[in-house]
Amino acid sequence: AKIAAELEKKFKTRFLFKNKKFSEINDLDLKDREKSIAEEIIYNLDNNGYLSIDLFLIADRFGKTEKEIEHILYQVQHLNPPALASKDLQQCLLIQLDDDIESLEYKVISNHFDDFINKRYNRICKSENISLKELSVTIEILSKLKVDILKTFMSNAKALSPLAIKGLNTLASLP
Repeated sequence: AKIAAELEKKFKTRFLFKNKKFSEINDLDLKDREKSIAEEIIYNLDNNGYLSIDLFLIADRFGKTEKEIEHILYQVQHLNPPALASKDLQQCLLIQLDDDIESLEYKVISNHFDDFINKRYNRICKSENISLKELSVTIEILSKLKVDILKTFMSNAKALSPLAIKGLNTLASLP
């Protein structure tokens, strides 16, 4: 019974998440066909909020090239929470930092991602001509970025409103 209740809560939260994103997509300056593509991107998120399939597969489904739908992906990735539908961890972090592409944080993730992930901090310091102390400040900032976007949303949805639960139960009972 406990597992069933947890699964039901997870389902309801994901349902609310998708509906919230669909509502935000409707507010974007996109054509109807582009909104459908954006919704398809949302449907193809994994449990962490990353895009679980290659973008070219979504493009192909709509008779488009990957290049033709990249602007739609960009808009989805800049909804709240930012970095939704990232292809990997590096892109997820870069999207969250793209307000200041000149920052040391952006440079570390963009140019030294492998060294950063593998804690080869001396290499980064040497390449960027900075001290370990400067890098430690950067690491502190980077540690505050979100890496599992969807789980962050789901953990913030602590309690569903009674109205939302009633609406979900009504939808669940439809044939």
